[in-house]
Amino acid sequence: MNRMEKIRNLHYCRACLNEAYQLKLERGDVIIYNFPEECKRCKKVKNIVCKVKKTKQWKLFLYWRNEKKKSLINKEKCVIIFSITKGNSSGQGAIPTGGKVRDLA
Repeated sequence: MNRMEKIRNLHYCRACLNEAYQLKLERGDVIIYNFPEECKRCKKVKNIVCKVKKTKQWKLFLYWRNEKKKSLINKEKCVIIFSITKGNSSGQGAIPTGGKVRDLA
């Protein structure tokens, strides 16, 4: 499923799409359905976003790239915390240095 299919399946209005995903889509950035429908997020009858124009898709790319970075950072934090607790429980100290974990023997 590509990005446009995800947006189409969400069935959100532009305001809800911006709010939910911290986007900055303007009125001219999106293509809407012909008739207003009920937004699944705010439950109001509004113009629903069908897709984002080709020249404005970079805004979506930046959002998904930032989300990927956040998930990688969270994974690194979990590894560091796990390594520190694992090192301390076995009697060995683990000191995080520069975002990396180094076990001291």
